[in-house]
Amino acid sequence: MSHLYKDTLQITLHADKVELCRRSGRLKPRPPVHAVQALTSKASATVTAGVLDTLEQMLQAPQWRGVDVEVVLSNALVCYAIVPASSEVLAANDELALAQLKFRQIHGPSDVLWEIRLGNMLAGSDQVAAALEKDFLARLREVLLSAQLRIRSVEPALMRGFNRMRGKLAGPDAWFVQAEPGLVLLAHLRSGAWTSLTALPSESPLAQCLPALLREASLLAGQDVQQERVYLDAVGVDTQGLDTLTGLNLSVLARQAGMARARP
Repeated sequence: MSHLYKDTLQITLHADKVELCRRSGRLKPRPPVHAVQALTSKASATVTAGVLDTLEQMLQAPQWRGVDVEVVLSNALVCYAIVPASSEVLAANDELALAQLKFRQIHGPSDVLWEIRLGNMLAGSDQVAAALEKDFLARLREVLLSAQLRIRSVEPALMRGFNRMRGKLAGPDAWFVQAEPGLVLLAHLRSGAWTSLTALPSESPLAQCLPALLREASLLAGQDVQQERVYLDAVGVDTQGLDTLTGLNLSVLARQAGMARARP
């Protein structure tokens, strides 16, 4: 059946809550159905186990079952690294091995088994790699399949937001900033290629802390943020007051009902 007719369930997994949004197909539009649940399993051994325990409980309700599902993973559940471009053309396995080496250099040896995914970037440019716990992904798939859901995608929030903004980020130097409660990721790109990626904690309202976070990230990257365009993807974060900021060439990616659109 065409996706124009099918309902889609978007699941967003945060470190402290789970969000569900069921949207109807375009040819049979109905109001979306939303649900948000804070983590319920205090006995869970880890944050990721608590997230999946909560998701499994929520999916017991029949209105979420039997549809295509897209899963978005909070950046708090994902590790990222920029993998330098190789001077040689590498096979896919060699690219993954290079990414694994980069993660070991950053995080050191670990008993955790990781599934590493590389961003789809231009050949010869640095790439962003995302590392996800294999056990977490395996149980996530089990939970989804047991709820009779058809898995369309499982994607880190950073990659999903970047892909939506890729066309705007293909020009001269620009910043892509993705903010979610408690965490802000700040990426600098040149002609669509990643040059730096910084993750910084944030507890203040975004309009108050964003200028300082950008200054810190720009110093680390050796860039001048005042001379460059900033594209902001605010995921579950209050954007009030951003339009009053001065000294920033800022565009906000507005979100509504699980969808997103660019707003100058």
